[in-house]
Amino acid sequence: MKNCFTLLVFTFFLLIVGNASAQSSATAFLSERGDISFKVEKTDFHILLSQEGKITGYAIKANGEIDYDIHGRVRKIGQVEIAYDIHGRINKIGSEEISYNIDGRLTKIGRTEISYSFFNGKIASIRD
Repeated sequence: MKNCFTLLVFTFFLLIVGNASAQSSATAFLSERGDISFKVEKTDFHILLSQEGKITGYAIKANGEIDYDIHGRVRKIGQVEIAYDIHGRINKIGSEEISYNIDGRLTKIGRTEISYSFFNGKIASIRD
C-alpha cells in the first residue's frame, strides 16, 4: 500500500512539473522515504528546491572567470551575472529574476511560478 501511495504521489508531481516550456523544465526527485525535492532548469542555471520551497542549491555552468563582490559572494560566473536582495538571497541569475514570499520560500524564477499548499505548506505546483 505504501509503495502504491508513493507511486501515486510521484506520478502526480510529474504531471504538475511536466508542463514546463523548452526554456524551463522541472524535475521531481522522490526519496525512498517519500520525500520529494525539485530541480528547476533554466537556460543558464538550475535551482534545487526542498518540498517546502527552500533553495538547497544552485548549478551554474562554470565557463569563464569567476568574480566576487565586496562581501565575498559570487557576482559573476563566466557571462552569467548574479545579484542579491537586501536579505542576502540571490534575486537574479542572468536575465531571470527570482522572487520569494514572506516566509523566504521561492515563488518565482523568471516566468516559472511556484505555489504552495494551504494545508501543509509544501510545493503544490510548478508552472511556466
